[in-house]
This record gives sequence, C-alpha cells and structure tokens, in this order.
Amino acid sequence: MAHGDLQHGNILVCKDGDGNSIKLVDYDGMFVPSFKGEEGSESGLVDYQHPRRTGRDFNERMDHFTGLVIYLSLRALARAPELWERYHTGENLVPSRKDFQQPDQSDVFAAMRKVFDPDLNAMLDRLIEGCRSTDPCSLPALHTLLTGEPELVAAPTRPGPPPRPVPVVPEPEPEPEPAVDPELMLPCPTCATKNRAIARYCRGCGLALPYTNTGNGPLPLTGISTPATRVCPWCGLENDLTNRWCLGCTALLD
Repeated sequence: MAHGDLQHGNILVCKDGDGNSIKLVDYDGMFVPSFKGEEGSESGLVDYQHPRRTGRDFNERMDHFTGLVIYLSLRALARAPELWERYHTGENLVPSRKDFQQPDQSDVFAAMRKVFDPDLNAMLDRLIEGCRSTDPCSLPALHTLLTGEPELVAAPTRPGPPPRPVPVVPEPEPEPEPAVDPELMLPCPTCATKNRAIARYCRGCGLALPYTNTGNGPLPLTGISTPATRVCPWCGLENDLTNRWCLGCTALLD
C-alpha cells in the first residue's frame, strides 16, 4: 500500500489514551494492490515529490522518495532549527521542488550536509541519487535504508507511455460513374455514339440511324391514303417505288 501524498497537511500527530499517535488523512491518491496497472488521480504536493513523478508512477513504492525527504528534513531541523526560518515556505519542510530538480546546485542540501554526521550524509547522498534518477520510484523503502534489511517488495517496472494510435487512412471512395440517360439506348453503327431510342439521325456523326422497334421509324399518317413508297433504311426518307437510290442519302434501296 502507499498513501501517494505524504506531507505536513496529511500527517497528524494526535493525543490518545496511550500518548501520541500518528494518523494519515486524505486518501484520494492511495494505492492498494487491486489498483495495479491503473494511473493515479494525483501526484502529491510538489515540494515533497520526485520532480518527474506523474500519474503513471502509481504503485506501492511511490512514497519512498517522500518518506526520505521527510525523515532527513526532521533530522536536519532537530540539529539546526534555524533552517526552518531560512527555507520553510509553508508548502515544504526544508528542501523544495527546485532542490530536487537541481540537487547539485542546491543551497539547502549544502546546508543540511553541514549539520549531518556521516551516516545522515550517506542518506542525503541516496536522496540526491534519487533526484537524478528518471524513475521516481527507484529509492528503496526508508526502513531498508535505515536497517539495511532487504525490501519485501521488488521494484516495479515503470510503465512506458501508451502507444501512439496508428492513423487510419480512409480508402478513397471510387468516383461515381457519370450518369447515363436511360433514353440513350440506340448506338450508332458508325461512330458508336449512344442516341435516344426515337432518334433518326446520330447526334455524334450526323448519319442516319437504322430503324428499330423503339419508335424511330417514319410515323404513319392516320386517315390519309398515301401512295406506296420505299423507306430508306439509312436515312428514313420515303422514296418513290421506282427509285433504286435514296434521294436523301443516295444509299442503294434494292
């Protein structure tokens, strides 16, 4: 388990029947084993947290860095209370986020090193090492740092960023075929241009179209007797029965 936001506002020292006890509040970002694989809803107060911590660093080790910050801050204040007036801002204890981001240039870490003994300076070196790490959960538990006993839980592998979605390129839609007039059903035998079924002459080449059963033949004259004629099958012109060649297109009528 891990709290996720250890800081002075969430750690209460309470008096009870047996003396004093420590209680934690604000469990919004708490980790329990059933949350494994999920992302945290918050990253904690920045002046207590690793500078690279994000919601992806959500596991049982996410309090290790903060625990060491609180421990070393209290040990430093016990030895040099004036550090409180010099470095406390209301959002931290002694060090703050800028010290975690640039530990080698930190005046706070230098001041703490002056009041520490070799053992505490070794612990401070571990904190600085943790600041430099790209893994916010790289530090072991405070109990392990103090006692040298092995950790009960192995360090988890920090999940990488989610894979980028592969862009889906839509297939181009086929171009619609040009609309064809359903009446253009009569192809010209000369130029293959489609003509209306009732056409007598091609709209492409101008030549006469052959008669079909679609209504492009000569219209009969209703109620009027007409002499017998020979209809040219090419241009549709009515010719006298004695003509052997069409007077319109000169085609042979025989």
